[in-house]
Amino acid sequence: MIMLKKLGICLLLVALFLGLSPDNTRAKAQSTYIEMKYNHVLAYQKVGEKLRPYMILNPHHAYKLEGSASRNWYKLKVEGADIYVAKIRTKKALKEHVQDLDMDYQPTNRTITPHQEIPVFVNDSTNDKVFAHLLKEVTYPVLFEKDDFYVIDIAGVKGFALKSAVDITKEELAYTKAVPVLMYHHLLKKAENQFPNNNVILNVENFEEQMKYLASQGYKTITIDELIRYMNGEIRLPNKSILITFDDGHKTNYLYAYPILKKYNMHAAAFIITNRIQPQPAVFDPSRLQFLSVQEMQAMRDVFEFGSHTNGLHNLEGMTSQVLLKSPEELLDDFGTSRAILQTSYFCYPFGQYNEQTVSLVKQSGYQAAFTTKTGYAEPHESLYDIERFGVYPYTTMEEFKRIVGGFK
Repeated sequence: MIMLKKLGICLLLVALFLGLSPDNTRAKAQSTYIEMKYNHVLAYQKVGEKLRPYMILNPHHAYKLEGSASRNWYKLKVEGADIYVAKIRTKKALKEHVQDLDMDYQPTNRTITPHQEIPVFVNDSTNDKVFAHLLKEVTYPVLFEKDDFYVIDIAGVKGFALKSAVDITKEELAYTKAVPVLMYHHLLKKAENQFPNNNVILNVENFEEQMKYLASQGYKTITIDELIRYMNGEIRLPNKSILITFDDGHKTNYLYAYPILKKYNMHAAAFIITNRIQPQPAVFDPSRLQFLSVQEMQAMRDVFEFGSHTNGLHNLEGMTSQVLLKSPEELLDDFGTSRAILQTSYFCYPFGQYNEQTVSLVKQSGYQAAFTTKTGYAEPHESLYDIERFGVYPYTTMEEFKRIVGGFK
């Protein structure tokens, strides 16, 4: 949206410089239609001598043209108000894109002012195409109401805005509807990473860039307990809440992740394979997989909490996790041992493999929740033993990372 606004401002400045601001020429109204060349074209309303963003228009729908406001701008009508779009971003509309809706309705004097950007649909269904967006804190006249929708006139096109999206309050917008849970494993500096094609080894430099972004954008890292209470519907969490997790308990969780997280005042959880916990810290060797020691785990508790990744069943036989191959008795013994060592109520399935029996035995072992490798957001009233996460890998770009944490994946 920032880029769109900057583009709109640039267009306006050019027009003003040339003395061609909207309405400074008297062009005869044309009885024709136009449509947008691009997605997300800003339309403006004239307030005094300034143009202010009024709504966003998308292509593939025809808008009735009132005339040419100037050499650079077209004028449209929205319930009696004039709005303007830059000619360079429009084209003559195709006949099939002209909307022909025969609707009987009683007009209303009602207006709406969304507190967030709202999509406008072609018909009264959220499965239909989005042809426009209403902007937050801008007031719009309502033609009429139809079931769950407000119907808006947009230059001769009837648009449907979902009431529940429009009517959400500022207070409600302050709370998140879903929490991204990030999944990391092993970190190495780019210069020492001898395994650039290993998907579970992320460069330290990338990790710090990601954490710096979260801190700069006001994201709040939460605990597993807070996530569980949120999913149970016991608490609400503020927008930009996020849970950071690490699997396996690598030494680099302490060596690299811990100081970076502490630097940015963040919290994280590490799922530990308890029979790999070392009695003493080892000299770091980037060419080998090394695991956390008792002393390192103790030192990082001001940033990290610990959950179970089994005691000794984080192994594959062929392509199948041992968790799916061992007897119920062996699984209960392993799960219970790990839980007792860590004093935790949270579990993470090795390699993301589990079935109904696994879930049942995890519950019997006293765990209150379990995490998967399936992709998705954590939301209220979902299963606590099937919590989805987003893996962050060497090929995860910053743009993709921003979409994940911003709730757009």
